[in-house]
Amino acid sequence: MGHSYGDPPVTPAHSQDIYRTLLENLTDGVMVVDVDGTVRLANPVLCRIFGFKPDEMVERPFGEIFVTTEGFDDFVEIVLDAITEQGDIKRRVVSVRIGEEFRSLAVTTSYLLTNEPAQAGQAAVIAVVADISEIRELRETELRMAKVVENQLAELQKAYQDIEARNQELSQMMKRVQAARGVAALLGVGVFLAIGAWYVQPLNPSGAAAAPAARSAARTEDPGKLPTVVVAPGELRSTIALRGRLTPG
Repeated sequence: MGHSYGDPPVTPAHSQDIYRTLLENLTDGVMVVDVDGTVRLANPVLCRIFGFKPDEMVERPFGEIFVTTEGFDDFVEIVLDAITEQGDIKRRVVSVRIGEEFRSLAVTTSYLLTNEPAQAGQAAVIAVVADISEIRELRETELRMAKVVENQLAELQKAYQDIEARNQELSQMMKRVQAARGVAALLGVGVFLAIGAWYVQPLNPSGAAAAPAARSAARTEDPGKLPTVVVAPGELRSTIALRGRLTPG
């Protein structure tokens, strides 16, 4: 927005108030460290992430705040690398321990040089910090759930394959059972026919017709000879009748 002639002039103090308001309303933590290692700026979000109060960080040595505190090694390393290498913007995800809890932080660092003639040669490192612990935890949970679902799908596929194999085995067994039933039915019919033939054989009329034929043949032979009669075996029945009076002895 341009500055009109009717507006009051923008003073450096007013500009600082605007910057301070912007920093206080950011959702990410912001920290500025001079090349001499002094923390020049730390917004409320950054203080809250690391568990410090603003007056415990601003205008204090960076090493006194973070180096001597256990659990901040990865964060210290990335800030010191930005100071010593004086390179471009770098982004890393570091893990810090705050109290008894580990947090995942996305840290972006940049080495800044001032363009003001009065401050030529002065530089600072700005670090933007975002707490991504919840996002990372959700992502890890999502990956774990995906792995669980993948394992369950593999188990279901294996179970389905086992069921298909068992169905094939049952189908083959049913075919063998049906074949065995067919053979048993044929054997039953054969046995029934054999038993029927055995019962029917004594009633064959050929035996009864043989006796008259033999007697007729015997009559036509020479009368001087004794006739030969072929008797077919048959059932012999006799009846004895007794008549008289029974006298006691």
